[in-house]
Amino acid sequence: MDLENAYFFMPRSSSSRPIIVNFFQERQIRYQSCDLYDTVTQILEPRPDLDQIDEIVFTSPSTVRAFIEIFGTLPNGKRLIAIGPVTEEALKVEISKTHS
Repeated sequence: MDLENAYFFMPRSSSSRPIIVNFFQERQIRYQSCDLYDTVTQILEPRPDLDQIDEIVFTSPSTVRAFIEIFGTLPNGKRLIAIGPVTEEALKVEISKTHS
């Protein structure tokens, strides 16, 4: 695809990884990134009863961090699933902290 005359507007989270920005810069593609939001942990009450849950799905590294903020640690005996390699790495880091 010819991107010589392209101009991309990229709304994103303030914690977004720089992969797409790096791509644009390396190929000298014009773009404007705009950090539209910060990811913040919401601690809702009542918290879910983890004894009633068999499986937890993490959709981003920030969901892993938020879970730790809310519950203090990852639970034992639960199936923990990460969507995507970056989230999987964040989950592995937290699992290694829990088991060390």
